[in-house]
Amino acid sequence: MVCIRHALSTGDGDIAASRLQLIHVAGSPGKPGASLARGLAARAAAVVRDLPIAPDVRAWIASVTATHETRVARLLARERSIASRTDIAHEVQPGLFDSRALERAAASSAVDGSLDAEHRRRVSTLSRGAALHLTSTPVAVLISWR
Repeated sequence: MVCIRHALSTGDGDIAASRLQLIHVAGSPGKPGASLARGLAARAAAVVRDLPIAPDVRAWIASVTATHETRVARLLARERSIASRTDIAHEVQPGLFDSRALERAAASSAVDGSLDAEHRRRVSTLSRGAALHLTSTPVAVLISWR
């Protein structure tokens, strides 16, 4: 038996989903020694690596990909909606407190610039993570004998 870990990850390396698959590799070895067991395990992992992806794994990939694409699209729409907000600019009333109002306006402008930069960063990160990549790695081999 070979245990394969299938993982779908983003371009940034974040794992969106993973699952294990057990594959039976035919053979009837006797009780192997440590050296022979390592060789059997390596051969079994090599055989499994060249197998086509099983139908249930293909269905899982399609389901995870569709869910991930929907999630990313919704998050991108949210970020773009928040970033496109329009604040009402208030005029500074002339008078005794002009300097305080000007300082508040400058601080507010700096905060708005910082928020806009953060939204652009989030949109960029989400866009990079939109596509998923499959990796399939043998993680364990079980050798049984009679």
